[in-house]
Amino acid sequence: MVEQSTLEESVNFDEVKFTTKVNVSTNHVECRTFCELKGAEYAFYLVVDGITVSKHWYEDDPVCKFRLDYDRTKQHSVVFFIRDLDGNIQKKTEIIKQHDIDFRPSCSIDGQSIRCEIDTTQKHAEYAFYLYLNDEDVIKKWYTAEKSVVFEIDDAPIHRFEVKYFVRDEELNVFSKTNGFERHQPQTNQYRARTNFDFFLSFDDEIIYKKVNPENQRFTDKLHAHGGVERFSQILNTI
Repeated sequence: MVEQSTLEESVNFDEVKFTTKVNVSTNHVECRTFCELKGAEYAFYLVVDGITVSKHWYEDDPVCKFRLDYDRTKQHSVVFFIRDLDGNIQKKTEIIKQHDIDFRPSCSIDGQSIRCEIDTTQKHAEYAFYLYLNDEDVIKKWYTAEKSVVFEIDDAPIHRFEVKYFVRDEELNVFSKTNGFERHQPQTNQYRARTNFDFFLSFDDEIIYKKVNPENQRFTDKLHAHGGVERFSQILNTI
């Protein structure tokens, strides 16, 4: 449940020097406070369109992570709090650039092609894509107005791939995000399955693409109506 922002008021005390950093990934915003004050505790608020939507209460960890489950067309900001041993509080607010928030990369695999796409409502931007396949040389699609690209690849097995997505606004500011997948096989990985399939797990452990092996006839029959066993599909999106 969202609530009206009720940010704590700072108390007048000797100013503590600290810096902050925000890193936005596809589904999370990581907040980090840098401070040399001994015994300090840290808290964080995520504010969307002026409303405090999530809070991380005081503890000695200067890092926290919020999941981006809110309207990405609205302004997002993070309020950083530091509390000293006497209970004095100091705060700083950092507004997140809209291109960082409203920038959702995704990819899908179909046979021997990888489709990459950027979902954003921002206007007057250009988009570029880099594909790293099996840790080999990068394949590049340079800046155009197109928000998607399909990389056609040869018949070599896909063991690992990484995609870097770039957005360049009209002021030539560049924003980038990365996602990628690594192939796991039941015989060699810790994520063993009851059924006979290989799958690709995203680097952030958020998405699984599953490929069913043709020799498993039960799954072959089950998937035949949905594009065949060689078609990858997204089957899981977890926290």
